[in-house]
Amino acid sequence: MTRGAAREAQRRGTGPQAQVRLPAWALPAVAGPEPGYLVEPLELVLPDAVSRMPFPDAVAVLDAFLAHQARGNLAAPPDPAPDPATWGEAFLSHRLTGRWKAALSFADAHAESPGESVSRALIHQLGFAAPTLQVWIATDVGDQRVDFEWTVQGSSLTSPAVQRIVGEFDGRGKYFDEALLRGRPAKEVHYAEKLREDAIRRTGRGMVRWDWTDLSHPEVLAAKLGQAGVPRVRPESLPTTVVMPGTSPPWLNLPAETSGPDNSTTQERWVSSG
Repeated sequence: MTRGAAREAQRRGTGPQAQVRLPAWALPAVAGPEPGYLVEPLELVLPDAVSRMPFPDAVAVLDAFLAHQARGNLAAPPDPAPDPATWGEAFLSHRLTGRWKAALSFADAHAESPGESVSRALIHQLGFAAPTLQVWIATDVGDQRVDFEWTVQGSSLTSPAVQRIVGEFDGRGKYFDEALLRGRPAKEVHYAEKLREDAIRRTGRGMVRWDWTDLSHPEVLAAKLGQAGVPRVRPESLPTTVVMPGTSPPWLNLPAETSGPDNSTTQERWVSSG
C-alpha cells in the first residue's frame, strides 16, 4: 500500500491489522486476560515509536531489543523482513527513516541497562571517544567486569604510551534494589564496590563514575569525562532538551506527526548518531 492509501484505509477502519499474541506472563504486573494480548509486531511498533524518541531514549530501547534478540527472547513478527534496518520503509517518512536507521546502527546488544545505554548515547553526543563495553580486567582480587573502558594514546613524552580509563554508571538499584542486593546489606555492597574500585585503580587505570543525576545534566558528565582524561574527538551535538527517567519527554507534548509528504510538523530536538 502507498502511504496515502494506508492513511485512507486507517480513516475508514478497513486497513489490515498485523498482530502478534503476547502471552499473559510477559506482563506480570498487569491483571489481564489469561490468553494474553494482541499487540503490534515489533517490525511495526519499533520503527514507529523509536523514530520519534529523543536519541538517548531510542538507543536504550534498541539496545534492549538487540540484547533480547541475541538471547532469542523475542517472538518473531509474522513474515518479518530479515533486516531490521528495512523495517518502517513502507510507512515512515524519509526523515523518520533516517532517525530510525541512525539509532539502530548505533545500538549495541552489550549494554546491560538503560543507564548504560543513555550514557553511551550522551557520551557520543558530547563528542567524546567511543568506549569499549563490558570489558574484563585482571586485578589482584580477581577478574572484574566494567561498564566502559577507553584506551588513550599518550600525548607527550612524560605521559604513559597508553592510558586506560574505566567508566562506570552507578544506578541506585545496585545499592537499594532488593533483587540486586540478594539479601546483602547495602553497606556491605557499597564497601565491596569500594574494594573493587581500589583493585581496578591498582592496575594503573583511571576511573570515572556517574549516575542518573549526572545524565540529567550533561555538562556535569562532560566535566567528569574531561577531568578523567577521556578525549573529545568531535564537536558536541547535544539537543537542547535531554530526557531522563521521571521527566515528561518533550515529544509527548508535540503535535502528532504523520509520515506523508503533506506533513509539516518537525521535531528538531533529536540529534542523530551520524
